[in-house]
Amino acid sequence: MERNLRKIDVAEKGVLHLKIIAHGKQAHASTPKEGVNAIQYMNHFLNLLETHEMRYKRHTLLSEPTLNLGYIHGGTVPNVVPAKCETKIDIRYLPSQTSEEIVIDVKRLCETIQKENKDVKFKVEIIQGLKPTEISPENELVEAIKKNARLVIGVEPEIIGMSGATVAKQLIQNNVIAVGYGPGDEVAHKANEYAPIDELVDFAKIAALVTLDLLG
Repeated sequence: MERNLRKIDVAEKGVLHLKIIAHGKQAHASTPKEGVNAIQYMNHFLNLLETHEMRYKRHTLLSEPTLNLGYIHGGTVPNVVPAKCETKIDIRYLPSQTSEEIVIDVKRLCETIQKENKDVKFKVEIIQGLKPTEISPENELVEAIKKNARLVIGVEPEIIGMSGATVAKQLIQNNVIAVGYGPGDEVAHKANEYAPIDELVDFAKIAALVTLDLLG
């Protein structure tokens, strides 16, 4: 994940997973006007979300915030107006943003639709929230990794920020110096995710040498 032992991740975006539920009114498909189609109103919401521009300040190590629609489910059978539609979205945000502000913006989009039809109701739930993290690249852990990577693979790793989240995030939030560093290319969550065996061996060597350096 860390670009073949050639990158050290010192900054990570925040992670916000939201569930949005649209509640409509069930009816027979032959008389759709008697119902409120939750799927159609969810589609309206997603169109608004797609064109919504998040407010943020650029970061030197992190790319712009992103949004991914990862799950959607609604309805039961073709001949019934669906009364419920649910979607889950993933938002990766920058240190200049807060999850609270993002949730407020999402709720406002829902309210815009509800003003058009008072019979449709939206509910926004937070599934998971992890704040952005960042540490100074000038610390003993980073220096030890750079030094020993030069010895083992002959390359000094570059300092980067990541859109993804590693376990370094939870450690940093608990005042432990941590970075993202390891074998493998950019194949996380893709089909046939893998890490070359030779990189695993090199990583083990670097990790052992870094441990010895930090223990003094």
